[in-house]
Amino acid sequence: MVLENFTEIFNLIANPNSILEGLKTSQLGTESHFGLLFGFFFIYFFVTKANKKFTIWAFVFLIIAFKRIAIAASILSVIIYLIYRNSKFTKSVKLNANLLMFFSLMLFMFLLINLSLGVYDTWIKDNIGLSANHFTMGRAQMYKRVLENLEVGFIGTGQGTVTEFLEGLNFKKMNRLHSDFLRNHIEIGFGFYTIWILLFNKLNIFNLKALVILVYYWVVLVTDNAFIYFDFLALFYMIQTIFYEEK
Repeated sequence: MVLENFTEIFNLIANPNSILEGLKTSQLGTESHFGLLFGFFFIYFFVTKANKKFTIWAFVFLIIAFKRIAIAASILSVIIYLIYRNSKFTKSVKLNANLLMFFSLMLFMFLLINLSLGVYDTWIKDNIGLSANHFTMGRAQMYKRVLENLEVGFIGTGQGTVTEFLEGLNFKKMNRLHSDFLRNHIEIGFGFYTIWILLFNKLNIFNLKALVILVYYWVVLVTDNAFIYFDFLALFYMIQTIFYEEK
């Protein structure tokens, strides 16, 4: 990442205030999908109590890579770990965690649909000073166009239909939905994807460490197209494999 972004990283060190501005605009010269990976590394080193220098460096590069959702998801995951680290991870806890995560994802779905309908436009404009579409980097308008033309039904529209539709619109630099969570609901269908989510969560909630990694995974998928990044998925399964060996 340093080799790819050497000049931008140097400029960032010279002007650290640009990070604060970037939180609003999500525009920073060092922004990279590597941020999704550094989020995994930061959580992993933190919960395994690894050498502190690994945790610190992972966090530093998480900030530099500047994926806002990765930063937020990492902090949320660490907070959950700190709150429940001394609690027993029983079968009932696993079940409740699965259900809570499922209903949280359904709440995210509700928020994404309302965002596409313009429900939050005034609030975002008044409190952040940017239009909803600008603040979400074009996601609000894109979600609206897709949901107007592709229904979220019990049976999906078929794999690839969302990307095919977006490519036909010729959105500038936006031929992915930037929400694999929403895309899968449309393409796989609400009925089948609900079953998939519950089974997937059940398989990946076997201890607290695995749970917080899963939380990070889902938060990223809600607002990004992480399925196209092989390294993101490979790292997720590698870390879960390590934690499964500890089970």
